[in-house]
Amino acid sequence: SEALNMLGAIRGAELRYKAADVNGVFAPNLNVLDSEFPGFGLPPSVVWTYGVNATHGTANRIGSAIAKTLTINLGTGCLGSTGANVGNTYGVAGNAC
Repeated sequence: SEALNMLGAIRGAELRYKAADVNGVFAPNLNVLDSEFPGFGLPPSVVWTYGVNATHGTANRIGSAIAKTLTINLGTGCLGSTGANVGNTYGVAGNAC
């Protein structure tokens, strides 16, 4: 799925950012990473929105009856999900890592 590919790319870019950062922290947003993502250098996706926080990358499904959020732990690479049937739909564990 688009979201799983993007989450992997976000994690890769975040690991490169952290390795180069003098404080060893992940990027505060997708705009400062060395890659482009839908809505951040590329046209927005009609299906997903993407973001990051201090520990996770996120993909949020737009306008779907199926929920909704896939996450990747930036440090460990663990994939998680939240929302009804999201694990069954995307094959990702039904909890956050």
